[in-house]
Amino acid sequence: MAQQKSARRSQLPFTHTLQFLVELSDVEPVVWRRIQIPDTFVWADFHTVLQAAMGWGMEHDHEFVLEQREGRSAKETTGDMGSKRVVDMIKEGESFEYFYDPEDKWNHRITFEERVPRNQYMNYPICVGGENACPPEQCGGPEGYTDLLNGLADENSEDHADIMEWTGGFFDPTGFDANYVNQELLWPLAEEIL
Repeated sequence: MAQQKSARRSQLPFTHTLQFLVELSDVEPVVWRRIQIPDTFVWADFHTVLQAAMGWGMEHDHEFVLEQREGRSAKETTGDMGSKRVVDMIKEGESFEYFYDPEDKWNHRITFEERVPRNQYMNYPICVGGENACPPEQCGGPEGYTDLLNGLADENSEDHADIMEWTGGFFDPTGFDANYVNQELLWPLAEEIL
């Protein structure tokens, strides 16, 4: 008898989605995304979605830190809760932290805005809004990102040529395209991984 393939969580039946506001701390211009995920998703799925929506490359360690409340420690990490459903561990209106890359110290403040009925015409997960480009990986955290932007803006800077080469000749810190995020990053991800 052939073994049946298990269904991906992105294809499991669900009637509601969880909407989150994700804000990258300590950078200017402010980088934010509004995303919706099926209420069947676990924390490991959420991590993968955050990486794609923000533009990170899954290259470094990460950690979710939830605030202390009854029945939950002050520090819950993905290792502790990766296979637990997101919806079972947080409440609407609650905020928590998502840390990515301990060396560069990218800190995201995430707020669970609301639980909304699924739109049958949408593919999930989905990014429904956002603003500004995520900093390039390996740029040195928020301080390094500020230096990068200053070097890009000042053509007379001694670092300008190196920064241009490192960024591939172009980097627009105000650039953000939700269509690109969804079509190129999130939907293929759901089909292949989640």
